[in-house]
Amino acid sequence: KSEKQFDKKVTLNKNYTAPYGTYVAHSMLPLLFSNAKLTINKKSPSEWFYGNEEILEDNLLFIVTQHFNPNEEEMLLLNRFVEQGNYVYIVAPKMDNIATEYFDINMSYNTNFFGNYRDSVTVALRKPPFLKDSNYFYPGFSFGIYYTSVDTTRFQILGTNEDGRANFIKADAGKGSFYLHADPFMFSNYFILYNNNKDYFQKSISVLPNNIKKIMWDEYYVYKLQDNEKAKEPSPLRVLLNTSAFFWAFWTAIALLALYLLLNVKRNQRPIPIIKKPTNQSLDFVKTIGRLYFEKQDHTNLAQKMVTYFL
Repeated sequence: KSEKQFDKKVTLNKNYTAPYGTYVAHSMLPLLFSNAKLTINKKSPSEWFYGNEEILEDNLLFIVTQHFNPNEEEMLLLNRFVEQGNYVYIVAPKMDNIATEYFDINMSYNTNFFGNYRDSVTVALRKPPFLKDSNYFYPGFSFGIYYTSVDTTRFQILGTNEDGRANFIKADAGKGSFYLHADPFMFSNYFILYNNNKDYFQKSISVLPNNIKKIMWDEYYVYKLQDNEKAKEPSPLRVLLNTSAFFWAFWTAIALLALYLLLNVKRNQRPIPIIKKPTNQSLDFVKTIGRLYFEKQDHTNLAQKMVTYFL
């Protein structure tokens, strides 16, 4: 019997129970906040922030993604969300320029960001706010990302990597706080379930107040377009469509092509097959039955049946 293969697929998906999903983290969150309601958010901040009385304060937006890329409006709304007494927990090894400029941080990006992860990692939680420094190890993947410049007057360093570089920090804003973590693999099923690493997850979450009443597990930034800068660059087709003459020529060609296809489909319909009139095969049936009785030579049986039919 062949051994079961180790699933190295990286999804960070809450429904994925393989090593590099986040099923365990998603399941443990409501257990750590017994009075909180867990929901899934797939909308942008502009869709859920305005007029939503349920998020006035003591709410948590939990984001686990490989790329946190808010636009300016979204970053502004997240800041307002935090200032009014809520919390945003961002676990992402890469942020766009808007996010890094807002937080005034830099991140160390390795050259092979996706698909060539580091193996085996040791991370630590630092005091304060924790009672003592605690180290945690696991033999799986790591992004190997850390914050290269952290303003300690604004941020509190909560955790570091094996080189003592900050990978888990906190910044207060108004009545709430932002929590930034640079390595989503520390929230994967494999890491949490390895030895006693669930202690790392529990302590990382324990920095949040225990009166959280609603947890929004975010999936908006998981599936959002991965590169805002590229999205804003016009494609060659859009450049050509800005020319009036080409614009009308292009759409005229599309219309003519559609008309040609419609007419061509109508012309080349499959021919209707000719249905032949059914033939009367009663005589053939009688001849077949007659040959059957003739071959058997059972005249008595045939005579009895004829008498029966006659009567």
